[in-house]
Amino acid sequence: MLLSEIRAYLHDKQRVSSAELSVVFGLDAGVLAPMVEHLVRKGWVRCLQEQGCRGCEISCTSCHSPLWYEWQGNQKACQ
Repeated sequence: MLLSEIRAYLHDKQRVSSAELSVVFGLDAGVLAPMVEHLVRKGWVRCLQEQGCRGCEISCTSCHSPLWYEWQGNQKACQ
């Protein structure tokens, strides 16, 4: 059930940091990473390294999250 919730959240928000996912779902980023990587392998999500903070719902003053995830939909099916 959690994987579908993560997928729905990413779909709604379009781009989120690993820190934001951690706060929203109440889990360590290390626990969430394999679940999000599954969505990356499926082609639903793209992983972005070293993106600057674009403001997220956790409202921190400075974001040091090295990983950002961006919703792609299932683009592999279109290729």
